Amino acid sequence: MSDDAPDRAGVEVGEALAPARTRAPDVMMLGVMRSPFETGLWRPVDSLYVETFWLPVLGPTAVLLARRVTLLLGEFAWRRFDPNVLAALLGVNTRTLRMACRRLALYSLARPWTDWDDALLVLSVWPRLYPRRVERLPELLQAAHAGWVDP
Repeated sequence: MSDDAPDRAGVEVGEALAPARTRAPDVMMLGVMRSPFETGLWRPVDSLYVETFWLPVLGPTAVLLARRVTLLLGEFAWRRFDPNVLAALLGVNTRTLRMACRRLALYSLARPWTDWDDALLVLSVWPRLYPRRVERLPELLQAAHAGWVDP
């Protein structure tokens, strides 16, 4: 054993192998932000466009989370949530809630808010799907997207 190895004396094997975070934090910060790029290509998160075309890409939990957050908070607002309560409002567990948060961030529909792991700003308007994403939709939705006219 090298001298640089951390001292593990007194640590149970189960504790050493467990992930660093074994339960949800007590507080989760969520906020809403309008896009600075307001153009005709952006759609409100509660629009039929988002439901029709973003839902198959993100999944229902991520879309519902974004809609609930914008509904609960309004514009340019933030709030602390108990992740267990927020998950219950969505009808999911906290693991599924966190996966939905990561999915929104992956597609740049939510952004980390400061350096805190449990803080997220959700965009209240979303862009049209990129052509590459449209190509991955089922043929029926590809055709619908090509002929999409905003109501």
